Order: sequence, then C-alpha cells, then structure tokens
Amino acid sequence: MTGQIIKLSDRFNGARTELEQMAPEFGKALGKWIDPAYFIRVALTSIRRQPKLLECDRPSLMGALIEVAQLGLIPDGVTGQAYLVPFRVKGSPTCQLILGYRGLITLAHRSGFVNHIDGRAVYAKDEYDVKLGHAPKLHHIPHRGEDRGDLVAVYAVVNLRRGGAKFETMEAWEVDKIRDKSPGYRGQGANSPWVTHHPQMAIKTVLRRTCKTVPQGINDRLARAVTLDELADEGMDQSLETNVVKIPPFDPFAIEDRITENPMDVELIDPKVKAYKHASNCPAQIGEACECRGEGDSA
Repeated sequence: MTGQIIKLSDRFNGARTELEQMAPEFGKALGKWIDPAYFIRVALTSIRRQPKLLECDRPSLMGALIEVAQLGLIPDGVTGQAYLVPFRVKGSPTCQLILGYRGLITLAHRSGFVNHIDGRAVYAKDEYDVKLGHAPKLHHIPHRGEDRGDLVAVYAVVNLRRGGAKFETMEAWEVDKIRDKSPGYRGQGANSPWVTHHPQMAIKTVLRRTCKTVPQGINDRLARAVTLDELADEGMDQSLETNVVKIPPFDPFAIEDRITENPMDVELIDPKVKAYKHASNCPAQIGEACECRGEGDSA
C-alpha cells in the first residue's frame, strides 16, 4: 500500500514538473487574459481529484490542457466549463477533453454572433409543448415543487445578434442513445460526468447541436470545441493538428476576425485596435464583441 502511495506521489510530482516546464506554451495559448500559473494550479487540482489521469498517455494529457487553454476555458470540473476525463482509446489510457454546457455557452457568447443562448431540462411534471413547421413554437413552464419527475427532454434556445432566434429539442431517449455510445460513460462508471452531472450533460448535448447552427467566424473556437467534444463522445483521438488550423491565443476582446452571416456585410476594422471598453449604455458583457465601438481607449 505504501509503495502504491509513493508511486502515485511520484507520478503527480512528475506531472507538476512537466506542467511547470510547459508554462511558456500555456502562456502562448492563454494570451494575457488568464495567468498560466493559475491555469497550472487548476490542472493539478483536477489531477488530484481524478488520479487516473496520471495513468493516461502523457502527450494526451498535455494536449488536452493545451486545447482547453486555446479555448480560454478552465478545466476545473466544478464551474461546468470543461472536464479532463481518462478514456481508453484503442485500448490505451488517454486523457480526453469534455466540454461542459457552461463552456459551450461561454464560447457562444464570445463568438460575437450570439445575444443570448441557454439550455434547459424538462421533467415529467413540467408543462411542455413543441410545435414545428413554418411557425415553430416552444412552450415550457417548470413544475413548482421539489419533485418534478424524471427527465423527459432537453432544449436549447439561441438569439442571434443580427436578429432571429432558433431552438433545438431532444427527447431523453435521443440523449441516452448518444450517452450509451460514449466510451466515457461505458468505461468510467460512477465517475463519468454522465452519472455525476447527468442533467448538465444532457443539456450540453442539445446545446452542442444548437451551436452548429450559429454562424462561424475565422479561427472559430466554438466550432473547434464542438468538434473536440464529438470526438470524445465517439472515443476518437482529439488531436486536430492534421486537419484543423491552429487558433491564435485566447483574447476575449479580439473582434477583428469576426464575420457576419453575409460576408459582404463585413466591416473593416483597424487591425491595430485589439480591445476597447464598451459604451456605458452597451448591454454587452466584458469579452463580448459588439457594435458600440466603445467610449474608452483602445488597447
């Protein structure tokens, strides 16, 4: 028993040393908005909570951390942005990056195309109705009370910045079919996010489908995140180096690489203007692109 503890401790110290050596790489991926030292502390905390990550192929663990750093998300498994999960890919222990529903919502807002996006779970005692066709309509009134019954459906609604709204719905059995194919669910047992955070994972599944309908910008992080998450669900290697262009460091204020639904509507922006403060009457949050042009100094 003591030997096992020492061995685990040695592995953890080795991972910590390697993470500290990679601090410059994390710094490049994170940009100036997230402190690499903080990111490394979060990564080490995630590893402590799930020691099986130390058994994973080391390049896959470091690769997953670089990927989540480029997305500008925190893989703490607590905020719901992202999770580091040990999988078996072709029989080999491999670390996979699993996006949480809050991570997808965060990336959708940062895309500059979304005013609002949200996902909800529907339970058996809720009042719920969906109509499709030329005038689609979604009606949901949650049951008031502690016991709302079993999960029966999930849905996501998105309002686009340039106008228009859309929604996607999924029945519980549709979500379960996707869950049942996931190696993370089959192999992790009680530790799988599908078990520990089932409603959130169900909402994430329908949000992921909705995010595919959001317009894409150049070097779009949202589209990359959706692709990574789908690869994880299928138990496939998440390395995208061979078929996806590397995205630049995370910058919540960068708006020069946005495009609109109509490429002819693109407004040229001075490439020297990297950031701005929102106007006092602008509803956008920090890190969201908007059209107010700001009232503060550019950075």
